[in-house]
Amino acid sequence: LLQEPIAAAMAYGFDNSENQNWLVYDLGGGTFDVALISSKDGILTVLGHSGDNFLGGKDFDLKIVEEIITPAITEKYNLKDFDRNNKKYEAVFAQLKYAAEKAKIELSQRDDAVISLDDSLLGVRDRSGDDIYLDIEISRDQFNALIAEKLDESIQATRETLEKAGLSPHDVERIVFVGGPTHYRPLRDKVAFELRIAASTDVNPMTAVAEGAAV
Repeated sequence: LLQEPIAAAMAYGFDNSENQNWLVYDLGGGTFDVALISSKDGILTVLGHSGDNFLGGKDFDLKIVEEIITPAITEKYNLKDFDRNNKKYEAVFAQLKYAAEKAKIELSQRDDAVISLDDSLLGVRDRSGDDIYLDIEISRDQFNALIAEKLDESIQATRETLEKAGLSPHDVERIVFVGGPTHYRPLRDKVAFELRIAASTDVNPMTAVAEGAAV
């Protein structure tokens, strides 16, 4: 029906009767896309597009697993070669990733979250036969530090998109956020601050593309 960035912009109320430029920042579960949308003489066009097929919310989940959960487990329990690349623990790390995602979502609403793990969830005991019971606290500050590098990569890709189109932040009216991870307000605030472009948050980022296509 429409190119996704244009559909998202329309969901946010892009008035194609005005000559404006908008930036669509689309961070999904596994990929990142940024598009520069222009409205001129009633016609919407994509002026520039960039992205990363290996940057998304799942990378944030894995950061929690690798930097927070795994060290806490190996410090308390005796597990041999406890690594997500070890096929023996493939099912365990799938559960850890799910627990990390739940904590990430909770941090969208609260300053702190608790990752609760037990043997009934993980289905594994350590080499001494002990059941694994562990509550791990994670704060927004910790999470922000974990995702900072990946977030900076997305901001840099966005800047490059603007430069290739020959535009500066002053030429862009607003940023439109699309994708589940952009529900996280500190992420939106940092992107808007670093790019010096006003942010739009009026539409559910999860449904923006579908709503725009429906319009």
